[in-house]
Amino acid sequence: MRLSRTILAALAVTALVVVSAGCSARTGEGPGTPDGPPDAADTLEGSSWTLVEAAFESPDLAGLGITAAFEDGQLGGHGGVNSYGASYVAEDDGALELGDVVSTLMASTDEDINAAESAYFAALAEVASYRLEDGRLTLFDADGAELLVFEASE
Repeated sequence: MRLSRTILAALAVTALVVVSAGCSARTGEGPGTPDGPPDAADTLEGSSWTLVEAAFESPDLAGLGITAAFEDGQLGGHGGVNSYGASYVAEDDGALELGDVVSTLMASTDEDINAAESAYFAALAEVASYRLEDGRLTLFDADGAELLVFEASE
């Protein structure tokens, strides 16, 4: 019962984040670039993204509709099947810390979609830094390997 309340509370927060997330995108040199410190406008806060590239294989990544929205220290979005959420802390130097991902607990009848969503959530757990550049958000692991690439949502 207590776990159900926790999951419901997390889902409510995620829904609020997703609904209230703006569709504005920050572009240009920003966190994670070797060219210097980011501009104050180059932040994740208030931005929404759609996944376009990933280090994991997926038969139709664009068709999955994986999204990420950053609002008030919360990351929320759609993982392909489930809604998800996590806390986040983004630093001016491009460091990014994501909390544990919580999600709804539905499954698709398509095992490839389930596998892609699981791989996406696993990639989020490995994120250590980010870069905003040319309308794209790129997330990297601790070794600097590219994990996920998003384009700004309309």
